[in-house]
Amino acid sequence: MATELESPSTRGVIMSSSSPPSKLLRVLVCGGGNAAHVFAGSLAARGHLPTLLTTYPKEAEAIRKGCEANAGMEIRGWTTRGASVQTIRGKPAAIVGSFEEAFCLAPRSTRRVRYDLVVLAVPAPFHDAYLVKLAPYLRQSAEADANRASQFMDAPVRLPTILAAAVAQGGFDMAARAALADAGVENEVVVAGFETLPWACRVARPGAVAEVLGTKDQVDAAVAVFPGASRNLEAYAEPALQTLQMAVGPVPAVRLASGFLGITLSNINAFWHPTLMWHKWRDWDGTPVEGPPPLLYETAPDDLACDLMSAEIAAVVAAIRSRYPRGALADDMSSARSVRAWFLDSYGPDPALDKTSTATMMRTNPAYRGLTHPMRPANGSPDERTTVSRTSGETEPSERKKASLLVPDFSHRYVAEDVGFGLVVMRGVAELAGVPTPTIDAVIVWAQKQAGLSFLVEREIDKPGGELSHPAADEPGSPGAEPRAAPEPLPRLICAGADLTKTRCPQRFGWFDLRWFMQSNGYARAEEADDERGCQRT
Repeated sequence: MATELESPSTRGVIMSSSSPPSKLLRVLVCGGGNAAHVFAGSLAARGHLPTLLTTYPKEAEAIRKGCEANAGMEIRGWTTRGASVQTIRGKPAAIVGSFEEAFCLAPRSTRRVRYDLVVLAVPAPFHDAYLVKLAPYLRQSAEADANRASQFMDAPVRLPTILAAAVAQGGFDMAARAALADAGVENEVVVAGFETLPWACRVARPGAVAEVLGTKDQVDAAVAVFPGASRNLEAYAEPALQTLQMAVGPVPAVRLASGFLGITLSNINAFWHPTLMWHKWRDWDGTPVEGPPPLLYETAPDDLACDLMSAEIAAVVAAIRSRYPRGALADDMSSARSVRAWFLDSYGPDPALDKTSTATMMRTNPAYRGLTHPMRPANGSPDERTTVSRTSGETEPSERKKASLLVPDFSHRYVAEDVGFGLVVMRGVAELAGVPTPTIDAVIVWAQKQAGLSFLVEREIDKPGGELSHPAADEPGSPGAEPRAAPEPLPRLICAGADLTKTRCPQRFGWFDLRWFMQSNGYARAEEADDERGCQRT
């Protein structure tokens, strides 16, 4: 029996590839945390049909009960352009604890829900688990769309289901492509991701009340197509962007990013958090410190390494651009701004900001005031952390525990997420481009040691009697090897550690050649990359 798919938002409506989507969206919001609450509650309040899915049945039940008791999800601090802050309330179409419940209209039914948008509002380390489960259902939706198009060939093209990350930490598109490919998806799915969350938010009462503490003025979003050529991207980008705008509401304004590679190379949390911890704790001898937790941003040193790291990524961008003729890059990486440019764009108008340097901006930014390093009791378990803000994962000033003795919490997301899904991804792209990143390497090597992980390892050929580690590790002096102007002070490190599966760097997915990496992910349009001698490959 054929699988039928329905979506109230598109039933009886044909989506033109050049026109905005219908005004009613059916959205699957994945997650049970802060952003998931705001997405689900605000969408319902504005008349859309969101379903909230968390893979923890007990959490789903708690959210469902909270929503029922409050007659809906209350979103406080909601902002609309030109209007005062208000409170809105909406009840999701469903709150479920399994993928089967989310996609099946009835038990054992062959009828499936077709979602216009699927939003992953969960931390990056949990993306894979959701993607693997979502992919088979998205395959069914894509197949149904293709069958419909073949039956009504004169009808305008319907926008495919959009698979989006609420925060597209480095490499989200690569993980999505891998999951869709493994599930045998052959028809089109739009892959999208926000550079950062639209709001600073937190849950006050699960299922009942969420608070928007601040709304950004604008956010960038990357859009790609799986599988597809650049012409498909050009057809779908604008209506996909309009759908994302409808999902977040009137503000912030959603802008089209240069692409996923540009977002990957501009992960501000990856530049900020691990680096500040590295500065503070790299010479720490293990002795517990007196509470309260030390301040994170307000003690940023004058020799802050973030600018050096940003310059290293700028060199990566320049190296990649130099290998492609004009017009060959689908993603020109213009979204990969320097950390200083990002800071000025985000907080520049604030009169309290000392713009002398990145460090002075950190120390004087009112938005960062009082935020602290992640700490835990010296004699406690890693789960016994200081109270952490549900908004950003940083300790709130009013909630700082004055524990007598504390130690840094290296299991915190500043390492687990911002290194593995941030710095390591950027470092992997740099490795493909043949650009050294000594400052980024230093932070990664320190962080992986503290967390007991292995991302960067010494290249085997640099060891006495060693052999090549993998195809990208060319032996010095061999054809195709990178020339060395001078001996390197440290053994060459490569992305080949045992814990690379806990990252989203290109090497995890088997890419060891820049040209193949660029073309496979749609960052480059054609096989026109120049080789190291400046000769164009055809």
